[in-house]
Amino acid sequence: MIKPVNSLLGVSLVLAVTVTVLAMVGCGDKITNIYIIGPDAATDGQPPGTPPATDGAVAETAGEAGPATDGGAGTGGGDTVSMPMPPPADGGPPPAAYAGKPWNGMPQAVPGTLQFEFYDLGGEGVAFHDTDAANQGSGVLNMGMNKPEAMFRRMEGVDISYTKAGMDRLMGGMNVPVDQLYVGWTAAGEWLKYTINVAETGNYMLSMFTSANGSGSTISFTFEDGSTTGVLPIPVTGSWNVWENVDNMAIVKLAAGTHVMTVRIEAQGNNNLDYLIFTKKP
Repeated sequence: MIKPVNSLLGVSLVLAVTVTVLAMVGCGDKITNIYIIGPDAATDGQPPGTPPATDGAVAETAGEAGPATDGGAGTGGGDTVSMPMPPPADGGPPPAAYAGKPWNGMPQAVPGTLQFEFYDLGGEGVAFHDTDAANQGSGVLNMGMNKPEAMFRRMEGVDISYTKAGMDRLMGGMNVPVDQLYVGWTAAGEWLKYTINVAETGNYMLSMFTSANGSGSTISFTFEDGSTTGVLPIPVTGSWNVWENVDNMAIVKLAAGTHVMTVRIEAQGNNNLDYLIFTKKP
């Protein structure tokens, strides 16, 4: 996978990393959660092509999830979603109340791979919330290094580091490609916002490449209308440097156009976040 071109300290950088882990790691095709997010959320019931909900999967909509006003996960949870305010369906800008801007001026594309380190511009309280002002990765751990990965967004509070040779590996023991940027040092209550552009209305499966040192880590994905996946568990990998692809975390239905997604660490932290994959489903 070739990561986008970054502009850092006035120098254009290309962080080119070939990611092979997706071909090596997977958890089958079992759907664990289905959430409806889009203009027809309250009327179309189960998404086309969805298998019967016999394993805990849910496809119905109920209740009301209020808009997330503080970057959090809103008031909805689990299988309760609604659409109080439809997102733009024409690729236009996100709601005017949001002051953040996409990284490098370009929303991350759906379907595709969302890089967690490319959270929006806008700073603390707008594009992200971090429990401490220091960047524990680029700003502390990697401060003495001058390679592009070590300097990336160094002056911002989000804690960013990168995979290193001889340290980072998959659960099966294979090495992870080096110099892949990731968000780490996570803590409960922290959040990040991402502007995304959905090419086509449809159902999208969420899968995440992550590591988790301890148990109890959870995460949620919430959209600008207040719709949310609810709280999703992050499996333990045994170390911050042991990674796996968590497949089929949830299915969301997204309308074509621009959206703002909030990723919130709900409990524990103890995990690193490399990327999130949106895969279009029938």
